[in-house]
Amino acid sequence: MNQTQAQRRFGTFSGVFTPSILTIFGVIMFLRTGFVVGNAGVVNGAIIILISEVIVFLTALSISAIATNVEVKVGGAYFLISRSLGVEFGGAIGLVLFLSQAASVAFYIVGFTEAFTAAFPNLSLGSKAISTILCLILFVTTYIGAGWAIKMQFLILSALGISIFSFIIGAVFGFDVALLRANIPPGYIEGYSFWRTFAIFFPAVTGILAGVNMSGDLKDPQRNIPRGTLYAISISTVVYLLIAFLLAGNFRRGILVTDSTVMRLRSVIPFSLNLGVFAATLSSALGSFVAAPRVLQALAGDEIFRGLRPFAKGGGRTNEPRRGVLLTLLITETGILMGDLNFIAPIITMFFMITYGTLNFATLYETIAGNPSFRPRFRYFHWSTALLGALGCLGIMMLIDMPYAILSLLLLFTIYKYVERRAIVTTWGDATAGFLFWRTRQNLLKMDREVWHPKNWRPSILVMTGNPHQRFKLVQFARWLEAGKGIIVLGSVLQGDLKEMIGQKERQEEVLRRFIQEHNLEAFYEVIVAGDFESGLISLIQSAGVGRLKPNTVIFGFSYDPERYEIFGRVLRNTILLGKNVVVVKPESKEGRGKRVIDVWWRGRENGALMMLFAHLIRLNPEWRDCAKRILRLVSEEGERGRTLEELQDLIYRARVEAELHVIVSKEPFPQVMRRVSANSSLIFLGLNVPEEGREAEFMRNLSSTLEGMPTVLLVKSVLREDVILS
Repeated sequence: MNQTQAQRRFGTFSGVFTPSILTIFGVIMFLRTGFVVGNAGVVNGAIIILISEVIVFLTALSISAIATNVEVKVGGAYFLISRSLGVEFGGAIGLVLFLSQAASVAFYIVGFTEAFTAAFPNLSLGSKAISTILCLILFVTTYIGAGWAIKMQFLILSALGISIFSFIIGAVFGFDVALLRANIPPGYIEGYSFWRTFAIFFPAVTGILAGVNMSGDLKDPQRNIPRGTLYAISISTVVYLLIAFLLAGNFRRGILVTDSTVMRLRSVIPFSLNLGVFAATLSSALGSFVAAPRVLQALAGDEIFRGLRPFAKGGGRTNEPRRGVLLTLLITETGILMGDLNFIAPIITMFFMITYGTLNFATLYETIAGNPSFRPRFRYFHWSTALLGALGCLGIMMLIDMPYAILSLLLLFTIYKYVERRAIVTTWGDATAGFLFWRTRQNLLKMDREVWHPKNWRPSILVMTGNPHQRFKLVQFARWLEAGKGIIVLGSVLQGDLKEMIGQKERQEEVLRRFIQEHNLEAFYEVIVAGDFESGLISLIQSAGVGRLKPNTVIFGFSYDPERYEIFGRVLRNTILLGKNVVVVKPESKEGRGKRVIDVWWRGRENGALMMLFAHLIRLNPEWRDCAKRILRLVSEEGERGRTLEELQDLIYRARVEAELHVIVSKEPFPQVMRRVSANSSLIFLGLNVPEEGREAEFMRNLSSTLEGMPTVLLVKSVLREDVILS
């Protein structure tokens, strides 16, 4: 028998129903149900119980749906949430759930001690000593293994059953209809209202996760969790309503409100109430002591928090989380030494409510995401039940205590952001990917239906990188021109037969993927195989992207090979024919000297508007932020200077950009003026003409000669019909 089989040894009754019902039948049932009925009355008291149970029932439906859709392992609620919502939510909830359960152990132990010292007032031991002794007993029981804890829970369940039946039998014989009628309307004492009373009662029913947290020890979690949880909720609802009804028919309102141990007055076995309180608090403490280390073990096993890694290791044949048990002991004892847990109790309640709300949200998220893999065997749920459960939990948190609710949510958000920043990669197949796909699909379809406007133009760049390590400058300029405003696709064309090249294609895709990761690029990649390089380039330009996210700009490196001039010229012309802007990067032949300057040579709006926009975008990057930007215009006559300057001033005003304006008067050919004026600039934007068919090689030779010895030049050809710089 392997380790996993050995540790899965509990069924529906022992592994889910028993720990759940023992936690639900806690100290509040014995010491606060009468207080709730005395304040709220029979009708409102029943409403409080029913609202509480409905919230828990809705959460149980969500738990059952998730639990029957995945192979449930160690970690309970943490496992279900993390595998549905992803590592960020899972990490936040897992840590919160562990801390709340560990703190709950101290809360229950102190509750036991208070009842114990009230029953035996002459004991010489102090309350902290009694609590510490009990804590050590529970620690030893849990450290030995969950098997011993489960066996003890059967004894506790028996004691709990005796105390409940003892009260019911006595209350039935002492029932008075007149008292019942008198207790029907509410009669709140000073400082209490319906929701304040509700807040006192609700923690009574927050025990449904006790069984879920035993998931790693269950024989068949997908069967055990839904059945055991729903059985526990059904029985607890009936018992709570019955006890409330019997209390209202047995005692006057004043006694119900003032005497927390009023149930003892109707018990046919005198000591049974104390037995019930002891059993309830012990069972809750033991259940939390067993569950908390298992959540920690699962959380540590996922390596979300580096400091928790040692707690992933278990001990013994059944992989008991003994290191987690030790940490739970330390947290519990700290809580005991604090003495008064009134400050901690509301936070514990909030943490559990956050967990319930997140479980409901997880189911809603899975349903909305529409992953085909979300096929739970449990069919009795709907997205609306999950939504009601999530909203109900949030509303109750606010009604119980808004400051604590906000504090709890802020803590959850802080942990979430910490895990998110760590950028942990998982292969859990959580709903986040499905939800993102759904939203992306919806947004793409919506974008296609929207009427395009020039002011919405964004750079969507396909950069022909080939091997990106050898053409890093192209990728760098693509990133600068995109400036975090658009999309970058690294494109590569492999020449050959697809059958023979498929392995090389996969290797090239891996090269691009690693390159993107290593350089922290926000980019995609595309690799195609074609019979010849030219047709491959054109195919890639046509096929890259989807919908409105297809590239609108293609970046090429400058060709220095005379034998490829003709092909390069044809590719440029066909790229423009396909409706793509073209940017050709001609790297610097020498280092720029003097002041860092970006020059934009304005020779009309055909290419000038896009050049100005790219110059604006490139200066948004830290590497170019301190560069001056010059707009340069060549005229042949001095009389044209004033009018041209006014036109440029009007242009930059309407374009809402800052730039130095220079009108140069010269009769020299443009290439000579450009070489003289921009020789020491850091970057030059030049408009690019389309090479005529059959004259591609001549065009490239002239262009190469013009740019020889110049700093980095970006040759830009715009196909935009609208003036994007003025939008």
